[in-house]
Amino acid sequence: MKRESNILGILIWSSLLTLIASQPVLLPSKERLVGDWVGYEAYFPDFYRVHLREDNTGVMVIVVPEREPNVYALRWEVEGQKQLRLQLSPLTKKSESISCVVSNVDSIRMDIVISGTTNKWRRTARLLNEKLLLNRMAEGAKAEMKQD
Repeated sequence: MKRESNILGILIWSSLLTLIASQPVLLPSKERLVGDWVGYEAYFPDFYRVHLREDNTGVMVIVVPEREPNVYALRWEVEGQKQLRLQLSPLTKKSESISCVVSNVDSIRMDIVISGTTNKWRRTARLLNEKLLLNRMAEGAKAEMKQD
């Protein structure tokens, strides 16, 4: 009887976890998305900075070592509380046309997939909310100073 009870408990918990995992994750509020996001590509030294403005416009800057930065104007929108969409237009002459898909975003991090539309390359990057990152760095510095 005890074994059947344990099995039933495991089935209930696994069903609940499956239900929770299948629920769509809602995006943070617009207020939490607005601002600066910074980070690096997963396997390349390219640095990204995305600035999202309140009016659903913004700028993406990509800094590649030993080259001029690529600057893109962007428009962004939230579709159905589940998907953040970015549309990019090159602002610098030598910038390749690219597409950018946000694969995951919360109030701390934004995972993006960047693809070249001409040369068909693809890269991933994790960007962090710059304001939260700087606050954490300041907290760490304060804690370190207290120890000295």
